[in-house]
Amino acid sequence: MRRHCCLLILLVLSASSRIAADKGVWEPISAGVLAKVKPGYPGKTAGVTVDPATGEVYMCVPDQGLWKSTDRGDTFVRADKGEIGGRCETGFALNFDPAGKRLMCFMIYGSSGWTDDGGKAWHASKVSHLDFGAVDWHASGKCFLAISHEKGGQLTLSTDAGASWKDLDKGFTHVGILNDKILLGSRGKGIVRSEDGGKTWTSVSDITPAASVMRVRDKTCYWHSEKGLLVSKDEGKTWSVPGKPQAGVVGPL
Repeated sequence: MRRHCCLLILLVLSASSRIAADKGVWEPISAGVLAKVKPGYPGKTAGVTVDPATGEVYMCVPDQGLWKSTDRGDTFVRADKGEIGGRCETGFALNFDPAGKRLMCFMIYGSSGWTDDGGKAWHASKVSHLDFGAVDWHASGKCFLAISHEKGGQLTLSTDAGASWKDLDKGFTHVGILNDKILLGSRGKGIVRSEDGGKTWTSVSDITPAASVMRVRDKTCYWHSEKGLLVSKDEGKTWSVPGKPQAGVVGPL
């Protein structure tokens, strides 16, 4: 029987590696895939995430789609059925449902899309060239709030699982979503909140998030900041910092 151990996956916009706690050394896990394909710019790998439910590892190879490992990174096979293109440049470009199975890929210079069954089937997004995005995984799983790449922080919203999108305001740096009406974000200072799908915004905190995307678990909102982990139990209307600051941690969490 295979012995269990802790596993940490690292992406540095070059090659994906892992470290096993019982060994204490880094091991490259992308070499086998890279030997088979010719990655696009910037070469090697650019995007990695793990299914929280299964531990399956997903790795993006620029212009060569999304690859999946079911054996802790020992081997990979392409798993996007040709639906995912381009590359990732930020955390939460690959946004997994905390409960597992469902994954939305916010890609740049290629096609974006999502799966709700661990990669067996994929659904294309009408709009792509997105830096990163939030998904209402805790609710419908069909509302996406993203920031468009190199468009001055352009906020864009889909309420039908990527079939259509609506551009909102510009100048955003961080995003969060509860449903099709309640949106949260930051313009680089503090947190703002909308109750009308992004038509109007109200300031709800002076603390600026560090993590690009807010997370929601059990009706509680979490957002990391340099002051500590921000927590809201009233749909983002008010925020508290119950813990201590954790220097250098920006997410994803």
